[in-house]
Amino acid sequence: MIGEGLETRLRVIRAILQKDLLDAFRDSRILGILLAPALIGLLYSFVMQDEAPQAQAKVGVVAASTTQLPRAIRSVSSDNVKLTFREVAGEQALRRLVSSGDLDIGLVVPPDFDRRAKEGGSPTLRVLTTPSPSFGGEYVAALLERSVQSLTGTTPLFHMRTVSVRGERDDLFVMNQLGPRRFMILWAVVFLALMIAVYALPTILAEEMQTRTLDSLLLIASYGDVVIAKALFGLVSTAVGAPLLLVITRVEVAAMPLFAAALALGSLCLVGIGLLLGSFLSNPNQLSTWGSFVSLPLAGGSIAMGLGLPPTAETVLLFLPTAHLTRLLSNAVAGSGVYTSTWMSWTILSGWTVVIYVLVWWRLRRLEL
Repeated sequence: MIGEGLETRLRVIRAILQKDLLDAFRDSRILGILLAPALIGLLYSFVMQDEAPQAQAKVGVVAASTTQLPRAIRSVSSDNVKLTFREVAGEQALRRLVSSGDLDIGLVVPPDFDRRAKEGGSPTLRVLTTPSPSFGGEYVAALLERSVQSLTGTTPLFHMRTVSVRGERDDLFVMNQLGPRRFMILWAVVFLALMIAVYALPTILAEEMQTRTLDSLLLIASYGDVVIAKALFGLVSTAVGAPLLLVITRVEVAAMPLFAAALALGSLCLVGIGLLLGSFLSNPNQLSTWGSFVSLPLAGGSIAMGLGLPPTAETVLLFLPTAHLTRLLSNAVAGSGVYTSTWMSWTILSGWTVVIYVLVWWRLRRLEL
């Protein structure tokens, strides 16, 4: 008996889902909502270049005496990497600059380093980097032994001590690691999920409420069945649209399982926001106002994650689910730790999802009364 009831519910949910998908293709407004992110992604794929900017490394140097180490690093470096050296007054100032992302790496050179290295005095060179160094930091660190050998003309006799400095802005180099084109197409994927959840889904729900179609559906289905069908509409639309967008823009994903998991969780969260929004609308015309009120900060928070904003502004952005979705998708596309503390993104995104669906459940209970 329970099995028959479950089978009946599944058939009802599938029927509602099929109806919503057909309505989406028939309604020019919904179809436009679905196509807009794809067109934006195509635009970025043609306007922006695949290549990232020229590789560069910004090096800070604190030297107690005159040293030729920067010149030696330049002599062994590739011409394809732009090196910039900056003299810093003290180690604390150097730590702040490395931590904030203004410098890729910091070198604390002891007194008479050049002479002591040549004479076998084994001086200690302190190297300041963040836990997840940028390309520039890793590149210069790899050159140090060869650089000192070039400086001394013999096998270098020195100690190198690496000091990890906590990074304050681990997203500052996201444009360099992903490239502007890939990041903007990645944002278009987030925008696609957002448009489906906040515009397409509430439009269908509001029209059904206005035309009393929802009342007819509730004769054969419960509010829970309708919500599940609407949520599946959002997830299916995103699951189809996002891969197509990546294919037509020729963007490769290095860690596809991570990408799929992050997009599924993020879409589920955004669909919940759309369901909650749609439950308060009595007609589709209200969506133009309230949809913008909801979507603008969510879309803006997503794209702002790649702009290297001040730490205070980034802290505010981290309250938005789309900011964490962008962080997780960026790591998946790059296949490396573009952003650190991803556990925080998973936790906050999951928390948003739970809270939103609790509110959706509460709203449904109010509608049933």
